[in-house]
Amino acid sequence: MADYAKKGKPNSPVKGRSKNKGKGKPEPKNNGPRIWFMLVMAAALLGGFFYFLFYIDGKADETPIVVAEKNVKSVTKPTSALPKVPAKKWQYIDQLKDKEVIIDVPDQPTSSHQYRVQCASYRSQRQADSLKAKIAFQGYASSIRQVKGSSSDWYQVSLGPFKTRRLAEAARHRMQRARINGCKIYYWQD
Repeated sequence: MADYAKKGKPNSPVKGRSKNKGKGKPEPKNNGPRIWFMLVMAAALLGGFFYFLFYIDGKADETPIVVAEKNVKSVTKPTSALPKVPAKKWQYIDQLKDKEVIIDVPDQPTSSHQYRVQCASYRSQRQADSLKAKIAFQGYASSIRQVKGSSSDWYQVSLGPFKTRRLAEAARHRMQRARINGCKIYYWQD
């Protein structure tokens, strides 16, 4: 039985290709009549355009355009009749200058933990250094920790420590806007 998968396509001539593939000079194309036809058409169009310009020269109407002017009466107002300055009706503006508003802001609960944002874990030091540089362009200092894995070492890129989870979330969102995705928040461990 023949193996058609390894054999490939048969060598049949394709339409539009010369049968003299690689055997000497290619067949020259005869573009002579086509070029002459294009030149004659361009000359005819150009001549027709110039004839049109010559034909319309001096054919414009010479009648002047008359603009009708309207008779406008000027009204003068006396400048001495200004309205009187109104008396102050509102007194709250002066009262608010002396007021002070006191707002009770509840204290946020403080956590005994500090937080870190781990953005990635790589097997090569070079990839970890590349991500550390991207994070530095966002204005954060990052660190690379080498962790022993089951088969090889891993390099973790993380930010922190942050005092509150809210600050860690803000850093994670800033990394997302810089297209550094996959950052997770963990407790800080030394």
